[in-house]
Amino acid sequence: MNRTVAHQKLVNDILFAFGSRPDVRIWKRVVGFDLVKKIKYGIVGETDLQGIVLPNGRYLAIECKTGNAVLSKPQIKWRDMIIKFGGIYILAKSLNQALTDFEAQL
Repeated sequence: MNRTVAHQKLVNDILFAFGSRPDVRIWKRVVGFDLVKKIKYGIVGETDLQGIVLPNGRYLAIECKTGNAVLSKPQIKWRDMIIKFGGIYILAKSLNQALTDFEAQL
């Protein structure tokens, strides 16, 4: 499985698992540049998935990485900001690891 397909599968698996929980609302974010329209969208460094968690509406940020991929400098800054402001940040390499890290931060 190539890296792009593996990444998309991980994103979809996490969306389904977290989206099935009654205490989580989660959505996919896309960051990039449309070459045809010459429009930027998203914020550089923001996570693949974002959401809110009951009971207090805590912010949830999940960055999905497959293979030997690592966080970029903008992604590290985003992670540090989320943690500083008390959000839940997960660097997900697998669905099981993401679920375990989520439970540990509740």
